[in-house]
Amino acid sequence: MPKNLINLTMPFVVREIEDILEKYPHPSYQEAFANPDFKQNLIAYTLHRIPNHYIRVDEKEKEYLINSTCVEQTVHIKAIIHQGIEHILSGKVE
Repeated sequence: MPKNLINLTMPFVVREIEDILEKYPHPSYQEAFANPDFKQNLIAYTLHRIPNHYIRVDEKEKEYLINSTCVEQTVHIKAIIHQGIEHILSGKVE
């Protein structure tokens, strides 16, 4: 089976952003990030502030590896996502 180069970080970040926004206590935040431009800005904000990890794998291994981020990294990424939400909604888009 051929192996592909994949970014492990991007799908994880997108999934975490969707999870955080779904559970966010302020419905207005969910509405704001329904705008694709705001969501893309949040993804870019987050990815710019964390190391991105790439690996060469086959498709079967991809999902397992995306889901195997350590707890410390997850907490750090979630904190950056929350910072990004506040940053973007305050009008400081980069």
